[in-house]
Amino acid sequence: MWKRLLFVLTLLLFILPFSVYAKAEVYDVVLFFGQSNMTGYAGFNVMERLEDSRVSLEDFSSRSGIDSSILDVYSSMNHVDVPVEEGTAYEYYMNSEDGSSNEGHMVEITPYRYDFGENLKWNVESRTFVGYENGEKFYASQFSYGTNMIPQFVKTYHELTGRKVVAVLVSNGGEEIAHFLPHDDVLVNSRYKNDNADYVTQAKNQYIYEAMVAKYSSAIQYMNNHPEKYIIGKKFYIVFQGEADVKYINGSVSGSEMTSQNYADLFTQVHNNLKADLGIEYGGIVETAHQIGNSMIDGVNGVNSAQKSLINNNSKIFLASDFPYKHFVPNEANYSGKYAGESMSYSDARRNALYSMCVIDGDESNSIHFTSAGLSQIGLESAESAVEYLNDNNNWLKSLKILDNTLIDGSVGSDSNNFEVNVSSSTKDVDIFATTFHTGLQFVEGFGPRNVKLENGQNIIQLKVAYQNGNPKVYTITINRGGVENSANSSNTPIKNTIDNIVEEVVKVEDTLAKNPVIVMFVSLILIIIGLVFINSGIKNNNL
Repeated sequence: MWKRLLFVLTLLLFILPFSVYAKAEVYDVVLFFGQSNMTGYAGFNVMERLEDSRVSLEDFSSRSGIDSSILDVYSSMNHVDVPVEEGTAYEYYMNSEDGSSNEGHMVEITPYRYDFGENLKWNVESRTFVGYENGEKFYASQFSYGTNMIPQFVKTYHELTGRKVVAVLVSNGGEEIAHFLPHDDVLVNSRYKNDNADYVTQAKNQYIYEAMVAKYSSAIQYMNNHPEKYIIGKKFYIVFQGEADVKYINGSVSGSEMTSQNYADLFTQVHNNLKADLGIEYGGIVETAHQIGNSMIDGVNGVNSAQKSLINNNSKIFLASDFPYKHFVPNEANYSGKYAGESMSYSDARRNALYSMCVIDGDESNSIHFTSAGLSQIGLESAESAVEYLNDNNNWLKSLKILDNTLIDGSVGSDSNNFEVNVSSSTKDVDIFATTFHTGLQFVEGFGPRNVKLENGQNIIQLKVAYQNGNPKVYTITINRGGVENSANSSNTPIKNTIDNIVEEVVKVEDTLAKNPVIVMFVSLILIIIGLVFINSGIKNNNL
């Protein structure tokens, strides 16, 4: 009996510290913000929670522009059973599960979840964000009515990168771009004040930007408080907003006209504020549109022009998805004759556009909102765009080493694709060690890490890395055999290349007992020895 007890205790003492250490993994933290289509309004009307019979059409995928893999798990207009891999993605909630306190918590993103986000409003007395009941006014963020873009985004992102995600959602229906500025700037910049006499009251109670900062900061703090599980990786945002600004650029509201440049300037302020307050330098824009068949084509084009300008003129902003704008169809008088780049009659274009929108038995009153399948398509495209953009920005090799020469060390990347190494004439071959940033990047066959035989003099070696089926990025290494003897500097000092303004791969955390494997092993051995001494002593004294 005592031998069994000794064995169990020894095993527990040895395994327990390592189980803590093994759990910590890198999570990229993504802020999702915008208005109703970011929130997910499919399901706002009761009938949208029923089965979408249109999906039975044989050519529904080609008509709607939605990938067939999404439609295979699409049920009702407000839900897609997105097959997110278990344990790979979580959504952070700022308040406790029962809403009684500001103690944040994580909720796993699973295939069967319908709702995302949380109701938040600013409480002036407690100076905290609290939950609210439906029907209340002046809230800063709201929950979804069904599956939004987040599940498909995290699924695709993880499949392409092998990296896990923490999603932070702060969105609110019907909000113009000025409402995402800090509270004191909202009233000064908003166009809505000329459209509604009650606006002053509303603006004074609007704290959307503050909610973004508070919730995202809270998520980061939560992760830092649980280093045994979370290591903070990349930080960026995805925004889906603009429908509320269409009428102002269009000028349909008297005295509230704005230009594309106005929109771009306000968005830039939001972008710069997020960088200053949260350290989020990079973000992706979902190009927006409006309700199918409306006449506000000038407004839609105006917002789109501003978004394209932001993407083209700011290297820190990328196109996440153009699905909404590409599939937008205005009224017949303003129809260009082309839909999604193809020549098509107005009736066919309008019909196809409505397949991804919330339409029940011909009722198009909610056709400004995408179905859960349409939002999933936008999530898929946004994830693919984010991965491609961030990889190109962050370079594609995580590490590159030859002998004692560290060319890329994994923490700073490299701003060069060309490297030069000098070796002695006695070096006949070298092993090239290299890793990519994630599983979505593959070495081209024959051009990956390998052993290379060296000729005397100059040797040109190439590594090629490809993103999915795209063109490979080529890294060229020149190895000068005999270069050490011929070089003025005969030392084999490691060559390190640094890069400015790079996306950090991982936020480094100071070593702790739970994070340092050497310390863990040392403490484990001490615990085992102590345990053995006490158990042995107890057996001898018949105390066990």
